[in-house]
Amino acid sequence: MADGTDLVVGPEPTATSAHVEVLSREEMVVVTSSGHPFADRESVSVPDLAREPFVHYDPENGMGVWIDQFVAARQTSLTVVLRTRSPRTAAQLAGAGMGGCGVFSRGCTATSSRSRWFLPMRWCAGCR
Repeated sequence: MADGTDLVVGPEPTATSAHVEVLSREEMVVVTSSGHPFADRESVSVPDLAREPFVHYDPENGMGVWIDQFVAARQTSLTVVLRTRSPRTAAQLAGAGMGGCGVFSRGCTATSSRSRWFLPMRWCAGCR
């Protein structure tokens, strides 16, 4: 790398010319307000999520790119109501009732009594 960096550990970059090796994978979860119709479900399908308002990520955010590709591969699209660069902000907005959002399950704790975490989210290979 031009800056002399030998190793970087983090989310997969949106674009890079460097060698990338996957070290692990994380589960995605959906966050909504506790009063949302999804609140009593154990999982959420992509078609169900696509019919709801969605708090999405900035188009240059790697997670936003991944979500767009994942949903497009299932021949659907999301109803985006707003975008943010921060997963924490997305989760807080979803918990406040702006819509659902997708975040990594690592370190997930409800930010308030208004938030609802769904585990697992059916966003995996072979899921509808």
